[in-house]
Amino acid sequence: MKRFALFVSAVLLLTANAVFAQLAVIKGWEVDDKLAEKQNTVFAKSGGGVSDADVDAFFGKYYFARWTKPGNEGDVQKYANDFLSKDLAAVTGNVRDTLLNKSFAALGKIVADNAAPPAARYNAVQTIGQLYQREAPNRGDKPVPYSPVLAYLAGLYDKKDNPEYIRLGALLGIVRHCYIGVADETMKNTALPTLFIALLDEGKPAEQGKRSKEEQEKLDWFRYYGIAGLGALGTANDKTVAALTAVIENVQETLELRTAAAKVFGDLDWKSAMDGGAKFDVQHIGTVLISLMKSASDTEIQTVTRLRDKARASGSGGGGMSSAMSMPAMDIGSSMGGSPGGTEAAYSQLSAERQLEIQGAVQSIKNNVQNVVYAMTATTSPAGKAKAGILPLVPEKDAAAAKMEKTVKAAKNLFQLLDEGPPEDKKNRSGSAMMGGSEMLDPVGGSGGGVGGRTGTAKKDEKQLKVNFAVILEALNTFGAELDGVITGRGT
Repeated sequence: MKRFALFVSAVLLLTANAVFAQLAVIKGWEVDDKLAEKQNTVFAKSGGGVSDADVDAFFGKYYFARWTKPGNEGDVQKYANDFLSKDLAAVTGNVRDTLLNKSFAALGKIVADNAAPPAARYNAVQTIGQLYQREAPNRGDKPVPYSPVLAYLAGLYDKKDNPEYIRLGALLGIVRHCYIGVADETMKNTALPTLFIALLDEGKPAEQGKRSKEEQEKLDWFRYYGIAGLGALGTANDKTVAALTAVIENVQETLELRTAAAKVFGDLDWKSAMDGGAKFDVQHIGTVLISLMKSASDTEIQTVTRLRDKARASGSGGGGMSSAMSMPAMDIGSSMGGSPGGTEAAYSQLSAERQLEIQGAVQSIKNNVQNVVYAMTATTSPAGKAKAGILPLVPEKDAAAAKMEKTVKAAKNLFQLLDEGPPEDKKNRSGSAMMGGSEMLDPVGGSGGGVGGRTGTAKKDEKQLKVNFAVILEALNTFGAELDGVITGRGT
């Protein structure tokens, strides 16, 4: 789901352009650069020698006012980072309380200013979402949220006439608070789950022709964070489970969104809910997850096939040599639908463009498959022992448990083949697609060799992929056949 980070940038660009088109004038605040000399005094740990009026003037006419100055759009992110990680982080106690109150008020004015540049308004929302009463004391610890923020962000999001980038920034802040921990029981158990579930339901794919692809993608950007919010809350109940299952079972949804919804099943606190008397049809959920895994396999086969066919059509499936010295592109192997007796060049001999496509394909497969494995076992590796998720909830001798176990095993085999390539057979594979380095790819990590136009055998300290399109398709077809056996009950 890492690709959604790119979606956020895109939606910001789209909505910012829309705001520019709607406003007659973008006007920044007055900035008094002379007030810069007050910075050390305002952010002094002792807080001495500065009045409330001084802080208001410093924030309103210089420190945060700079964010709104036309031409400073490229610096706003740095200003925000410096405020959060350096200036505010350096103060504690009563001084921090004062600065939190004052900065919250100043940033809120920027958010509410329709004439302020969108970059300033969006960064102001994002910064408010990261105002903490106390910083995390150690790596891995959670900070203590600044209490007024969550209700403020919920109000921003609920206001439908706010620009989409403001609502998106508010939603990101809300999800961040869910990960930290929501103290207000009403917000945690009622208001926020209702917000996230409504977001999923309202944005579900419409009938063909009623909504453009671009409109649906934009809704899905928001819905992805609604799914993340439910996972962050971690509450297992009928409404949450039903909302996630509806996304998973809807074949009109994107595969990425469906597997993201599935992954949340690995984060829900099933035990607390069941200890409290809740009952869930875990066998049905397991069946839904297995069907999703097969859907993921089928979808990824289609995607890789398109990439393979594109490589064949462009004649660029071979090595990364210059055109003056390049060899004719090899055909794809007959087992993958190519010409009889044809072969595909090894990964290390492919062009940089093809290598990047293969890296993207492998990462997509791993992300989507791992999300479903995580739903079943709550482990970050298919080889891991189940520690939560759906599988431990199903009685050990139940048919659904056996099917999920076989599904996880099939995923493990798929990952191993993607990481190591098929077993080498010197008689049948001499000089075939398995040429290249011997280093294993991290089971869930990114790919290595060939990035940035590099070709050839990987260096000893680099991770080198050992698969090309033909090998990936072979792996997926084998995986799909195993899942067919699981679904039909053969051997279960």
